[in-house]
Amino acid sequence: MPHPDVGLGTGGGNGGDTGGDTGGPGTPGGACTATHRTVNSWSGGLQGEVSVRDDGTRALDGRTVGMTLAPGRSVRSLWNGLHSGTTGAVTVRNTARNGTVEPGSTATFGFTATGGSSTAPHTLTCHSP
Repeated sequence: MPHPDVGLGTGGGNGGDTGGDTGGPGTPGGACTATHRTVNSWSGGLQGEVSVRDDGTRALDGRTVGMTLAPGRSVRSLWNGLHSGTTGAVTVRNTARNGTVEPGSTATFGFTATGGSSTAPHTLTCHSP
């Protein structure tokens, strides 16, 4: 059964190499930082996780993460966030139930992506209203 916040159907795959790739941080000096790690990868896809850290002194009340997928990559499913776009520049915002992140804490969202590229998402940005 799909997660209630999934924007598309469920996806994924079996097997493959586990990864630990980390994307670059989000907006430097901003209220939050976003980093990516590859949880699992297989021929034609990957499972990724993006962590959002509150770098400020007050709780984040909502956030938006931007990330750029490699050419040929497409978001198949996403959980713990709401996304717009499935290819190229993808934007992910928090859900109503996970919008607050306390200073020094993190929140995560996960996704699966299909496509032949082995390149992890890049150009991660993080903004909080």
